[in-house]
Order: sequence, then C-alpha cells, then structure tokens
Amino acid sequence: MAAVKPSNWMMKGQVIVSCNCDYGCPCNVNGRPSTGKCEGGWTWHIEQGADGDVRLDGLNIGLYCNWPAAIHEHGPRYVRYEVDGDTNLPRVLAADALAVDLEYIRNPVTGETIHPRVVLPEGLVVKEAALVGTKQFKVKDDHVSYDHSGRYGAFGFFQYFGP
Repeated sequence: MAAVKPSNWMMKGQVIVSCNCDYGCPCNVNGRPSTGKCEGGWTWHIEQGADGDVRLDGLNIGLYCNWPAAIHEHGPRYVRYEVDGDTNLPRVLAADALAVDLEYIRNPVTGETIHPRVVLPEGLVVKEAALVGTKQFKVKDDHVSYDHSGRYGAFGFFQYFGP
C-alpha cells in the first residue's frame, strides 16, 4: 500500500492566551508557572486557512486545561467548549463553561494604561504578543473549574503552515 502524502495546510489569524500566572507568564521564557501549576489555555480565531481543499476561514478553536505542574511535565485535564474578535480587546464566551475578557494593564501609580509586548522569535504559539490582564477569566466544566480573573492575558497574530 502506498504511503498517504500529508496535505499542505496553513492558518493565520489571532490567538488569545490566558492563564493563572503573573503578567508576562514565565512559561514564555521556559520558566516555571508562577503558582507551580498551569491553569489556562488558548483560543485561535482563524482569519484565513486551509487544509488541502478544505477552507478553515472563520473557524475558532480553543484548548483550556488544568495542568498539575508545568505544561511539559504532566498530562492536563481538558475543557470541552464563541469567539468575538471584532471588539477592541478580544474575548471568548462559551455558554457557562468559559469566559475570557481582556483589559489593558494599568500603571499602579498613575493609573494610566500601559501597552507592553513580548517578542518570542522561537515562540511556538505566537512570535509577538500584546501583554494584558484578564478582566474576567473563568472556566467551569465537569472536569476543570477555576477563576483567574485579574491574571495574565495576551493576544497576537499567528501564522502556521505545514506539512
């Protein structure tokens, strides 16, 4: 039997990241999670994409989990789960199971909004992202439940392709 050749695929769009870490998330630079474990995830809004002849434009996919330690050390428990990318700050809503609303970080002295960014040339999820906070970040599922409102958030553009 002949081997099946994988199809060419690509997708690009915006990703939202949120977790229980402090602003900046040490995991971005191969550090340990701020609290010793990771509770968080990602939502991707595919603005343009295809897998062979199948168009992926407009598709939203997400992964929210509870890892008992750093992501690379233990198996996570997953959440099963609408993405609104048309607002100034993106947000994610999935019935009562998931809510992510982002807000800009404020200088604690002046109250002015600040706009930090992170650049990760070797980043797997995103190469550059705006660092923000989570005004609301709640997950409630049969297997995973947490509220990390006021913690780490980020968003940026992604572009992936293969095989």
